[in-house]
Amino acid sequence: MMNTKFRAWDKDSKWMDEVGDISWACDGTISYINGCLADDFILMQSTGLPDKNGKEIYDGDIVEVLYRDYENEKSIIEWDKRKCRFVLIDEDKNRYSFDETLSAMAVVIGNIHEVTK
Repeated sequence: MMNTKFRAWDKDSKWMDEVGDISWACDGTISYINGCLADDFILMQSTGLPDKNGKEIYDGDIVEVLYRDYENEKSIIEWDKRKCRFVLIDEDKNRYSFDETLSAMAVVIGNIHEVTK
């Protein structure tokens, strides 16, 4: 069984933080993250996969995949709710199943919430 990891983007302070504690409401929604109201955060789940440099890849990360048609293209990692899997969405909005093969060729260059340099 995989231990699910999350990180959270604080919408007010514009800060990314590791998630250590999640509190659930009776209706199954998240009410608190790290002791703060969940409405103040955007929660991102880890894919469980590292990039080619060993950095953990999360939902919302922007990656460059250094392989054939993807070379030097910026793509976004996203959770596909319909297919229950992580996908890579390239600049042309094509969707590819994100797996160990693509992970090994990907480099995290930022995420959709922080400006990359």
